[in-house]
Amino acid sequence: MNRWLFHPWLEVRVPFVLGLLFITAAISKIAEPYQFANAVRLYRLVPAGSVFPFAMLVAGLELLCGLALCLGLKLRLTACLAAGLLLLFVAALTINLVRGLPADCGCFTAGRTPGNPAEAFKAMRLVILRDLVLLLPTMQVLLRPRLDKPSA
Repeated sequence: MNRWLFHPWLEVRVPFVLGLLFITAAISKIAEPYQFANAVRLYRLVPAGSVFPFAMLVAGLELLCGLALCLGLKLRLTACLAAGLLLLFVAALTINLVRGLPADCGCFTAGRTPGNPAEAFKAMRLVILRDLVLLLPTMQVLLRPRLDKPSA
């Protein structure tokens, strides 16, 4: 299993694909900063005066993380950052599910207004599942034995 999981072919492609996902998510947020900030505001987890700076910080970290993953830079640190961002997203969504507050995740299409609450909660659960699944490639990057060394 380890031989397959840490195959050199995967060692290059897993961080690259994960990086592309983070870049794509960041670009949609950066392209529509006020819509993404509004999505963050709807979570009611950040003080009102800090919503926009926090939203731009998240988008910037996603972009930085995605670029570093694609370029193979500081992979252990970058995978930790990616995992941290994913856990932050899961926590924010879970808190709002428990509170009964429907919210758009702000991913890929920032500022999308949730439909009726039942649809919004279903979408939130799917996004939580997606983000938990995305933790798997970060773990593959973190646990691989030849981290940050050129492949032969």
